[in-house]
Amino acid sequence: MNIFTSHPKKQGETYLQHMKFTAAVAGRMILSSAFFLTHGFLPFVDIPAIYNLESMIKFLKEKNEKRT
Repeated sequence: MNIFTSHPKKQGETYLQHMKFTAAVAGRMILSSAFFLTHGFLPFVDIPAIYNLESMIKFLKEKNEKRT
């Protein structure tokens, strides 16, 4: 089995579908992390609602539910 396709196949996805899913999740988490880090150093900079913890939890649950 190809090391690039065995895991995506187990998830019921092609390599490109899996890459699209993981890129979307990683991108959202990177942006959220950047806002949290900025807020840590500059507490007067608000975290946009779309990147706060509640929104991230909802986003991750929805993304995960779509896969099952």
